[in-house]
Amino acid sequence: MAAGIALTALFVVWELRQERPLLELRVFRDAAFAASILVGVLLAGGMFGAMFVVPVFLQQVQGYSALGAGLILAAQGIGSVLALPISGWLTDRFGARPVVFAGVCGLIAVSFAMATVGPGTSALEWCVLLAGRGVAVGFAMMPAFSAAYVTLAPRLISRGTALANTAQRMATSVGIAVIATIAEDRVLAHLPHGRVPPAVVKQAVATGFDQALLVTAGLSMVGLGATMLLRRPLPGGPGSAHPPLPRRLRALAVALAVFGVLGLLLSLVLAFNLV
Repeated sequence: MAAGIALTALFVVWELRQERPLLELRVFRDAAFAASILVGVLLAGGMFGAMFVVPVFLQQVQGYSALGAGLILAAQGIGSVLALPISGWLTDRFGARPVVFAGVCGLIAVSFAMATVGPGTSALEWCVLLAGRGVAVGFAMMPAFSAAYVTLAPRLISRGTALANTAQRMATSVGIAVIATIAEDRVLAHLPHGRVPPAVVKQAVATGFDQALLVTAGLSMVGLGATMLLRRPLPGGPGSAHPPLPRRLRALAVALAVFGVLGLLLSLVLAFNLV
């Protein structure tokens, strides 16, 4: 991990010194683009991290087959399919800012609800939770990524696309690794010693998974502040000069960012039983 961090830092320094870099990191100077990527990265990390943990929970704790777990997980895809046309229409009409903010809030609420599942959670309850998660992702992720290119000059859109795809892939990998590691640590922390009934073991394992899912809610909260920096398209198309954000909106973005970081810290405290 230390070598990976060092090599990444070296790569960033190298790219910033090149006239024609592989990844144009200077695009992050655009606040709206950076905010969009931040929201997308946090949502991707939390979403795919949870999607790695949930099927394991369904199979190891609740005894579903791989096919049964897959059918339950399909509810999230159905929720996204239903939400995407609506979120696209709302984004065209009102801009990405309110749509993405509502989606992130919905994702936070559903993530907190998912952190309460147990061995007795029914398939219907799972489908409702996952469908709600899919709707929230449909309102948050795609509008956020589409808003990334509103303020970029046309010549930088291809550069921004490459950077957005790379960031999303990295966030997916890191999110899965982090959430899976937390789940493993929390499950081992709750497993009782000695011979105990299987129901006790299942409940201990479920508690560990719940705490990992709680962290995904905290990750989503960090993106709240960035949603206030998203911009809507102007008649002139991509790259049009946008007026500065109102001071009140910038203050709200800072307040929500602080609130999100505190929410993440609280989720970690609760997940690792630090109180």
